[in-house]
Amino acid sequence: MNNQPKTTQISSKLLDLGMQEFPQIFGGITQQESEALTLLAAVHEGRDSTIWAGLGYWDQLLERAKLSRISGPTLKDWWNKISQDMDVVLYENNRQAVTEILTENSPQVLETITNDTEYLVSSLLRLCADTRNKNYKKTNSSDIQGELL
Repeated sequence: MNNQPKTTQISSKLLDLGMQEFPQIFGGITQQESEALTLLAAVHEGRDSTIWAGLGYWDQLLERAKLSRISGPTLKDWWNKISQDMDVVLYENNRQAVTEILTENSPQVLETITNDTEYLVSSLLRLCADTRNKNYKKTNSSDIQGELL
């Protein structure tokens, strides 16, 4: 039996974009915002989507990100709390990016998560929606082209 949670199809490429491309996508966000967004993308991608999904998911992600801040004074404390609460499993391709951010343990990244939670979660939602729309258009356009031939 596979114990790894199911993750959403649309987010499978989020961390492949990585911290290097987030500033380009979001119009020049800071390094701290990029790292915070990377951590939230890892939560989103690694969550147990059999539990954390549906209409209220994005509100729950926002609340968990805020509430996890009170778990302790460090970024690692925040990560441990949110990843435990949302049953996050880090997949191999995500582990390195998250480990690098947590190893630096930047108080600025934690401050960014604390002060800009709504912005970060809405940015992640926008990125997921854009990715879903692009994938939908690709799928439907290839179906239509196949029907026309």
